[in-house]
Amino acid sequence: MDSTDKIILLIAGIGFAVGVAFYLLRPKTSATTYKVVQSYQNEETWDMWEDEQGHIHTIIHRKVNAVD
Repeated sequence: MDSTDKIILLIAGIGFAVGVAFYLLRPKTSATTYKVVQSYQNEETWDMWEDEQGHIHTIIHRKVNAVD
């Protein structure tokens, strides 16, 4: 076995060790375990009316309530 074979074997061993370390040290939880918590609640009311020319006017009232 010459030095080129030793270098190739060393690189392959390092690659294998990195793969085993990644497999053993990766997080054990899946990506589907996240839960979105809603910290607010929207309340929206609309006032609509039609003027004499037939145009529709709208006023939107929005209120954001914090959820404890």
